[in-house]
Amino acid sequence: MVYRASRSIVGRPAAHNIITSCTPEPIFPSSFSGDTHVDYLKLLLEHSMTKEIVEKTNACIRIIRDHVKQHAKATFKDTCEEEILALIGVLLLSGVKKDNHVATEEMFKPTVGIPAYRLGFSERGFCFLLRCIGFDDRATGDERQKEDPFAAVSQIWEVFINNCDQRYYPGENITIDEQLLAFRGRCGFRMYIPNKPAKYGMKIMVIYDSKSSYMLNTILGKEDKTTRCCCFRTLRDYGVVQAVFR
Repeated sequence: MVYRASRSIVGRPAAHNIITSCTPEPIFPSSFSGDTHVDYLKLLLEHSMTKEIVEKTNACIRIIRDHVKQHAKATFKDTCEEEILALIGVLLLSGVKKDNHVATEEMFKPTVGIPAYRLGFSERGFCFLLRCIGFDDRATGDERQKEDPFAAVSQIWEVFINNCDQRYYPGENITIDEQLLAFRGRCGFRMYIPNKPAKYGMKIMVIYDSKSSYMLNTILGKEDKTTRCCCFRTLRDYGVVQAVFR
């Protein structure tokens, strides 16, 4: 249920606002038999998505490789799906361990860094792959950004968010929250919010299950009336919100 902060509830809740049977649980395909963490990750990151990322990343690597000396070309080899999944795993682990704001030198240092980081990459290889990773065709990116400011990742983003939505049935309590992702680069939807620690960044509105903190859906960009209505409409689509008070 969603209420305004100023609304006071007195007495017994109405019958249509009482949810009696709503157990949060993941939704797996009928043929799924996951044995490893990677199998579960691939439910959200489909093979078609990682294949697209590999192709676009290799296109960037080839451009860099063509501009280096012959004896250094072997250093800039093409990536593969396993390496991209390993990169995503390291990024997820760094977020869990609160290392996402730590310098890469500290992350990969043997004396203070987590050994799991070094199992997948060297510091140089990790930074190089982050530099080259791509999600779309850069040759047509400038033209598409005129209509879609999020064109650089919008195709992969939409598939990923749809998979997040399809793979989990939420409980009776769903929360809408906002977060400012720190970013000071050039971006059409970068925002300045003075009361946030980062002040500059990209604002996202997230819909997630209150009990498990699983992300069901998210909207990126500046908040307006259209965005807020979209959030409420998305909540009703889940079938667990019986009434929306405005």
